[in-house]
Amino acid sequence: MHIISEIELRVATKTGHIVRFYEGQSKHCSDEIGLLALQLGATQYTDSYVPPVVAVVEDVEECTPPFLDCGTEGPSDLIREVMIQLIKKGSPQDFKKDGTPKGNVVNKMTGRMTTLEERDIAWEQALNS
Repeated sequence: MHIISEIELRVATKTGHIVRFYEGQSKHCSDEIGLLALQLGATQYTDSYVPPVVAVVEDVEECTPPFLDCGTEGPSDLIREVMIQLIKKGSPQDFKKDGTPKGNVVNKMTGRMTTLEERDIAWEQALNS
């Protein structure tokens, strides 16, 4: 088997043999060693092998996820409305075992990331409305 790895790998067998794969260099090896190397992230080398292209990003601006701005008054009306819709819908797959809505469901319905604190506040408000 002909194997190539994009990172340096050391493949050890049960018999104690160790085969070292150097970054970007292909190597012929037994099928047993080749399969172990493939499991560790190496690639089988063929005539049609194309090395991966690594993109270099030079100017990166700091980016933050689109969390909802709670301000000082609590979560936005959007999250509270989503919670009320979830209560009305009452679908068990939308809730965790403790009875609170799943974060990914709320995020999907609001169209943005929400924090646990925002969801907890909105959940209490929805239950009390």
